Amino acid sequence: MRGDLVTIAMQGDFGKPRPALVVQANQFSEHGSVTVLPVTSTLNAAPLLRVTANDAVMRLKGSTTFVGEELFFLGISSAGPAGILAPGQRAQVELEFQSTGPVGREILFKLHSTKASDPMDWNAIKTTMKPQLVSNDAWEAIFVNIVATMGTTDHFGLDDLHALHAIRDNLVDEFHLDYVPHLHADAVIGWAWSVFNDYDFSVNPLGFRHRTVRALAGTKRRIQHLGLADSIGIDFHKTGFTPYTSSLFLAKSAHDLELISRKQSETPYLFHDGHYHPGRYTLETTRSGAGAMAALANLRLFGKHGFRALLGHVVTMAETLREHLEGHAATTVVNRGNFGPVTLFRVYPDGVDTFSILDREQHDPHSVEQLRSHNDYNRRIFQIVQHEALAGRGVVLSMTDNYHETDSGEPMVALKSYILSPFCDEASIDAVLESLWAARAQIASETQMNLQ
Repeated sequence: MRGDLVTIAMQGDFGKPRPALVVQANQFSEHGSVTVLPVTSTLNAAPLLRVTANDAVMRLKGSTTFVGEELFFLGISSAGPAGILAPGQRAQVELEFQSTGPVGREILFKLHSTKASDPMDWNAIKTTMKPQLVSNDAWEAIFVNIVATMGTTDHFGLDDLHALHAIRDNLVDEFHLDYVPHLHADAVIGWAWSVFNDYDFSVNPLGFRHRTVRALAGTKRRIQHLGLADSIGIDFHKTGFTPYTSSLFLAKSAHDLELISRKQSETPYLFHDGHYHPGRYTLETTRSGAGAMAALANLRLFGKHGFRALLGHVVTMAETLREHLEGHAATTVVNRGNFGPVTLFRVYPDGVDTFSILDREQHDPHSVEQLRSHNDYNRRIFQIVQHEALAGRGVVLSMTDNYHETDSGEPMVALKSYILSPFCDEASIDAVLESLWAARAQIASETQMNLQ
């Protein structure tokens, strides 16, 4: 009967006995087969959903204020962390809207699943994500405990720090707080792009290419607000071109730094002489000072002009690689819209439509087997390229075994190029491409031999 829970065993990865829900209508009970929905205990990450409307503003049912033309939603489990949902959990949300366009104009509502690389609309999230059981005062305190991401490795994601800062200040004024919530910017990679804050992109004195100018300007629009943060995380051993390890935690206020310091009573055996005691707020005193000295040396050596030239060059080379990969029939870039030096891409055998394949692999449940085959293909590409590189005959690429998961929960493999060398040039990009084409040719030859 429809709605009954039964025990089934299927072929493949789901072959073990497992519960399933009968979903086939009772009217078809005479059929020799039955349609069921397998039940799993696997926890799933809930996507951040975005509802948009043209010519209309929306609000949650019962709210008194219309928020705007878009609303954000994130699934929150009553027995687990926000964003992680158990199988079968579901909810219904009712929205109210008000037309802002001419009378009689059709209003189009759309539901989007936000990408991991998309910046957050903090004001929209603040209003729509508050759980009903959490009071307004409690939600204000919870919401401000957010770290702004200012340049991730793969996506080069850049949060709107200016908007987050404004929300924080509004909370202080609205609720007459006797403290100011701390705002931290995780800028371990993106910090270096602050050298472009006062770069004249219209004149472009360093003569960067148009794609490079666009990428640098796109980063600058977010990084220029880095000074609004109360503290910043910086890794000089990444975009500062220094050896490992060389990191910095920079606090705007000495008072904030004191909050993580050790008291004199906690260090009775240390720091009895002098006035400079960094060991009270960091463990770095157990290591060499080479990292800090390397960072200082590079900052003084390169200066603003030098860092502009270095970063502009590596972004130019990354954009060049992306342009080649996007223009070839056998490759496609998966972290599109990325302004940083990292390029994630996939390589495909002949006969694959690379204009539509990413969308099918991401959303089409019937493409799972094809996705797995292409994952194996990219792993083999990596193995061949890596073997040649270790033999001194090729380029060094890396691979991520799970760039992100598809709608079916399948991992998507991607090859990774991280260009940071100032010596990388057009010939280096050609070498990357040639190594990929050689690997494809070797796989095609292996496949042909297996068929004979």
